[in-house]
Amino acid sequence: LGDLTVQVKFDDKTITISDRGIGMTAEEIDKYINQIAFSGAEEFVEKYKNDAASIIGHFGLGFYSSFMVSKKVEIVTKSYKEGAVPMKWSCDGTPEYTLEETEKEDRGTDIILYIDDENKDFLNKDKINSLLTKYCRYLPVPIAFGKKQEWKDGKYVDTDEDNIINDIQPAWVRKPTDMTDEDYKKFIKDNEYWIGEYAEYMSEKKSKFPESYFCFCQYYFHKQWLALKKYANDKGIQIVGDLPFYVALDGTAFTYHKELFKVDEEGKATVVGGCPPDAFAEDGQVWSNPVYDWEYHKKTDYEWWMKRLRHNFMLYDILRLDHFRGFDEYFEIPAEDETAVNGEWVKGPGMDFFEAMKKELGEKKVIAENLGFLTDSVHKLLDDTGFPGMNVLEFAFGAYDDSIYLPHKYKENSVVYTGTHDNDTVVGWYETLSEDDKKFLEHYLKYSTIERTGTVHLDLISLALESRSDMVIIPLQDYLGLGNEARINTPSTVGDNWEWRVKEEQLTDELKELIRTLTIKYRTVAEENAKKAAEEAQQ
Repeated sequence: LGDLTVQVKFDDKTITISDRGIGMTAEEIDKYINQIAFSGAEEFVEKYKNDAASIIGHFGLGFYSSFMVSKKVEIVTKSYKEGAVPMKWSCDGTPEYTLEETEKEDRGTDIILYIDDENKDFLNKDKINSLLTKYCRYLPVPIAFGKKQEWKDGKYVDTDEDNIINDIQPAWVRKPTDMTDEDYKKFIKDNEYWIGEYAEYMSEKKSKFPESYFCFCQYYFHKQWLALKKYANDKGIQIVGDLPFYVALDGTAFTYHKELFKVDEEGKATVVGGCPPDAFAEDGQVWSNPVYDWEYHKKTDYEWWMKRLRHNFMLYDILRLDHFRGFDEYFEIPAEDETAVNGEWVKGPGMDFFEAMKKELGEKKVIAENLGFLTDSVHKLLDDTGFPGMNVLEFAFGAYDDSIYLPHKYKENSVVYTGTHDNDTVVGWYETLSEDDKKFLEHYLKYSTIERTGTVHLDLISLALESRSDMVIIPLQDYLGLGNEARINTPSTVGDNWEWRVKEEQLTDELKELIRTLTIKYRTVAEENAKKAAEEAQQ
């Protein structure tokens, strides 16, 4: 049969779907269009006339659903049968239609939709592409819509090559022993907006394994992870995920979606993220992450971000948004600079982003990573979102500081950590404190209301549990009283990170009883204090 590619084209009035299939004769038009499809059109249109969007998904791109958006539909077709006469069928949505001979050289069928005035939004490239990608991605014949594009002279331009929106040989077809599972096919379909790019990127740039290998690995990871998450959730345990603010230059988002970032005509980053010079780094910090083009994101209702967030909320129950201040203001540095001296602060999307997030995703559990020096506008953004911020006890006890991280300063709507994954363990941290800092810590503990334990790690855990913060997160290493050897991560270093693992023999009944005892003892006190404070506030 030769090339069977289906072509989808549009202009300011029509959408045309063309194939080079077997076509139809006049008799077949009468049978398949008039008798089968069209006979139910009146009832169909009446039922869904006020809800056109509900057609898609329920009926696919079925023929007679076309009348929901079209004032007229034409079929121009020529059968593959020898001597077949090309035919043209035309109808305005009523039971009346015309069927007449026409001219058409090649076999196949053209369906032409004359879009009505109320549905002109369908005559939009992005709209059509979205529908085709969503509902036709797995059809067994190629679907062509427009031309492939390349980045040239500061923008995407069409090439001469057809843009095929579907994969007629998906990964599971190429590896039958692993790819026959319907769950796998559903996983690929549900994640089509990222997994194809990821697999291609990993296959071409990071290894010699085929794309199907990376698709299958992701499928199996997700299958195992969601089973683990369900096991935890069934036992009343929630999982907190961590979402980086920036993405890497060497990654799929920047490789495939230059439009999301501030780039030049060659698709290279013009600015990168970082931190300004301060007392700890006179040249500042250059992170080399591409910077988002927030004007573009706003125009798309933050579509890329919403997909990213939705996926992460599928993986986790609570999501920590790293570098929260970047949503208010972010620091950008000329990409060619080696220091941050010439960088500047630029306004981020602000509350508009989080209003879009709430509208798209609903209410979600979020922790805002608001550590470090913060401006009034960042504090306001945090208050406006209603998200809890973070308190870290290891930041609290500088002898000559009036730290905001001292426990008596916490708000209820916050999360307190003894230390995060980027901090040393409490024991390791304490060993590096100056003598003045140790004296201040001892003074604070002496006049606190906790019962001293004789160990710094349990004393700090007690302080955290007794605080007014609604949520307390304690690293397991701190309950175990481990030192620097159990540190998870040292920021801005490579190697020797994320290697610590708890051993089964460390998870003793004594540890379980310790956690239970301290939690009941001090969270009860914290709840009573919170209740008392609320009553006083009402008086």
